Amino acid sequence: MEWLSDKFNDVLADLKRAHTSLTIWVNGIVLAVLQALPYAQDVFPQLKEYVSPEFYKQAMVVLLVANLALRFKTKSALQDK
Repeated sequence: MEWLSDKFNDVLADLKRAHTSLTIWVNGIVLAVLQALPYAQDVFPQLKEYVSPEFYKQAMVVLLVANLALRFKTKSALQDK
């Protein structure tokens, strides 16, 4: 049962250092923007001509490339930061 406690402490240590991770920041910002777009389109109908289903596909590709680039840039685990 001690291993479970150790694992829980490792997860907590990761979460305490998560704010230093550029990958987490990028993913959080992109997630927030993509979640807000439908509401923004309701408030500003003129956005609908710029935000098509193709836009979401392109955003996912950009997010994938950004995650890959950030993963190659990352040298250490969150626990080591």
